[in-house]
Amino acid sequence: MSKLDDIDKLSFSVKLGQAVHEELKSELPKHETKLAQTMTDINLNAVISGTQTVVRDVLGKPNETVTLDVSADKRNQWMREKRTDVQIVPPQHAPTDLQISMAGQFLVNMESELGGKKARNDDLSKLTEHKGAPTASVMAWREQSFKHIDRGISHLKEESKGREEPYVAVVQHWPHNKPISETTPIVAVVNKGEVVWDSRNPTAGSGTEDGWTLV
Repeated sequence: MSKLDDIDKLSFSVKLGQAVHEELKSELPKHETKLAQTMTDINLNAVISGTQTVVRDVLGKPNETVTLDVSADKRNQWMREKRTDVQIVPPQHAPTDLQISMAGQFLVNMESELGGKKARNDDLSKLTEHKGAPTASVMAWREQSFKHIDRGISHLKEESKGREEPYVAVVQHWPHNKPISETTPIVAVVNKGEVVWDSRNPTAGSGTEDGWTLV
């Protein structure tokens, strides 16, 4: 049995949120473009790299290359061209923007929507109604105002109540007509209606689960 088979979903999700936040803090300042597709690709890459970081940690192989099975819907060809550490595979059940698996374990299901609230909620429903059983689901979206960020996370909290897996909220505070380099990434992990980790207050709710440090 692989160590991935027994992985704790909450611990995985918190570690994933932390890793994605670090990836975004490093990558976003490099981009002066205002293109939404570039931001979407940054989000997808950050979640793939973050998943690799967590998997290496789980397997106790921090220096080894981790090849993931990936379905990226409309960006599969782009993935083939840009990343040598993924293998493109068919989606599990309904396609989403990104699905990540390894050794038969469905690890991550993701949607990224940088448009308005209605489009975001439509994409979120693809996660909340998905028939797969991922270890974590990730919803990425854009807010132009800080005051709307908590409203979006609160909505995700409600939607998470009916799912077994935790949700990782990846929120880009990206003001109108500003380059990606001026974006502030905010990441929160919600589970069963509660926020269990938030990059704005990373020590809140600290503790351990099955040997994982949730800070």
